[in-house]
Amino acid sequence: SKTFANSMQLEVPEDIEKSILEDMQNDAVIMQEAGRLGVVITRSDLDNAFEQAIGGVGGEEQAIAFIKNSYGMNVAQFKQLMLPKIALERIREEKFSKVVARHILFSDENKAKEFEQKIREGANFEEVAKSESTDQETKDDGGLLAGEEYIFRELSGLPEEIENELFKLNVGEMSGVVKSSFGYHLLRVEQKSGSIDEKPTQWYEQAENRYHINSYI
Repeated sequence: SKTFANSMQLEVPEDIEKSILEDMQNDAVIMQEAGRLGVVITRSDLDNAFEQAIGGVGGEEQAIAFIKNSYGMNVAQFKQLMLPKIALERIREEKFSKVVARHILFSDENKAKEFEQKIREGANFEEVAKSESTDQETKDDGGLLAGEEYIFRELSGLPEEIENELFKLNVGEMSGVVKSSFGYHLLRVEQKSGSIDEKPTQWYEQAENRYHINSYI
C-alpha cells in the first residue's frame, strides 16, 4: 500500500496499518462465505479478471513491471489479492436476490388506482405504461426498469420504498399503488432469482457474526 501511494505521489494515511487489517478481515470473511455458499472461482476466472485489471498497461512484460513498481508485488501475489474481490462479485451475481421489473409512474394517485383496477381486470401492463406513464425514460419500453438489467438491493438507485416493494413480489405479480418522491407507481416483476434475500450490508453483518474474529493492532 505504501509502495502504491508513493508511486502515485499520494500521501500515506496515518492509520494505514489499521485500514489494511480491516481489509484483510473483510477479505477473510468473504472467502469463508464463498466456501460456505459453494461459490467456485476457477484459474480461468482469475486469469480473465487479471487481464481486465491490467488492460491498457501493455503486454505481459509491461504488466509485470507495472505491478512490481506500483504495488511491490509479483503477479502471483497480485492475483491472490484479487481473489476476495472476485469472490464477492461472484456471490453477488450467483446468490443475491435480483429482479427484472417494470413500472408505471403516475402523478395522480386516483389515476394510479384507476389503472391498477383496469390492469387487474385484464388491461395490458406494458401498453398502459406506454400510453400513461409519466416516466419518459421507461415508457417506450413498456415501463422496463434498468434496461432489462437485473436490479439488486441497495445497488439499484431506486427509491427505498420502490426497491422494498419489488422484492416482495413474485414473478408476474403486480403491486398496489406505491408512493415515492417521484409520484405513484405500479410495479410488476418479470424475473426473479437468487437465494440471499437481504441487503448486502445486512448480509455482511450476519456473515461477520458467523466467525470468531479478534483484531490486534
